Amino acid sequence: MRNHRASTIIAVAAGVTFCFILGAQTGQGQDGHPPRSQARTNIPSSNPNLPFDAHDFSGVWMTVRVGGGGIRNRANTPWPMTPWAQARYDAAKPGLGPRGRPLGNDPIMTCDPVGYPRIAQYELGPALGQGQSQTEERNHAAGKSGQDQAEGARQQVVTGAYPMEFVQTKDRLVEFFDYFYVHRTIWLDGRKLPDDPEPTWYGYSVGHWEGNTLVVETTGFNDESWLDSDGHPHSDQMKIEERFQRVDHDTIEARMTLTDPKAYAAPLSSSATTWKLTPKRTMREDLCAPSDELRYKDEVREPAASKN
Repeated sequence: MRNHRASTIIAVAAGVTFCFILGAQTGQGQDGHPPRSQARTNIPSSNPNLPFDAHDFSGVWMTVRVGGGGIRNRANTPWPMTPWAQARYDAAKPGLGPRGRPLGNDPIMTCDPVGYPRIAQYELGPALGQGQSQTEERNHAAGKSGQDQAEGARQQVVTGAYPMEFVQTKDRLVEFFDYFYVHRTIWLDGRKLPDDPEPTWYGYSVGHWEGNTLVVETTGFNDESWLDSDGHPHSDQMKIEERFQRVDHDTIEARMTLTDPKAYAAPLSSSATTWKLTPKRTMREDLCAPSDELRYKDEVREPAASKN
């Protein structure tokens, strides 16, 4: 990721303060790096009525979200954080969003793994205010009002910049993320979740079919990653249930429920995330290299912070 953009980063260093503000409204990455062009082969297949196997998710997919989306509690009210989670949230310093600062302590700024489920919802951007839609946040950031906001409200569909590929065999489903170039294995061979798994960034996942719905259960997380770019934490007690369904040849819909009694007094859930098949899209090596991140910190992030 960073190595693809090193020359661009140096060129825009002089104007980084403006770019930092602009990033909140253009979908710029959490660490301030310019987004990829969304016009580049983000066009979904135009054959949703073709025959398909509802139990086969193979292919390269892009997120297409309607409305806000993302992990939140069921009533879309403030997150029901425990004192443990509140203390961690208060200590978090995001790079973007309502609490954003040019210098922050987001773990991904030092090339720590993004973790799950954040990586699956990276394109959703910073957390929204209570009752605020994705479109409303962007209109507010851009200073839009009146007719402009009305037009924006009709444009609720947002397409991500990073693809995800499902690679499927008879005993496993591999979810391969272009962002940070990492994969996650979902076991489909009938095994049970381990009783005491080694804590990891992406957890341990098993899946089973309920009709045409793939139900995935994940446990075994460490507590080092954030749930979102706003700094909401999770603990090593976090458990996730996801329900994936291929509803037509071109579309997978996914929903997520998260329980974490150490961090949240009630379950959190996501609205539907829609994945569209993009046969012209290809995966690339998009690593976070610590040396590139340090260069970015020295030449862009810290100079930007000193101007604020």
